[in-house]
Amino acid sequence: MQTNSGKVYRIDPATGTAKVIALANGESVVNGDGSLLSGKTLYVVQNQDNRVAVIALAPSLASGWVVTRLDSPIPSSTCRRPSTGSAGGSTR
Repeated sequence: MQTNSGKVYRIDPATGTAKVIALANGESVVNGDGSLLSGKTLYVVQNQDNRVAVIALAPSLASGWVVTRLDSPIPSSTCRRPSTGSAGGSTR
């Protein structure tokens, strides 16, 4: 992803070619830093905004739309600029 423009890219692992993922309605994820792909859902950590954009991706991964943006319930003085995403396992 490109932090200043808010563009998200997909990269072909065989060729290294990067292509923009077109987000619906002109959406972007400015300040995107870390990301996590889970199936066809991409979570983008927008560090300066202290939030996570949840993007539903098309089957081709060539386009998607922002479903929601999750704001941190933690005051910004406590949780400053998250920069990565990770998946946790079951707590059972």
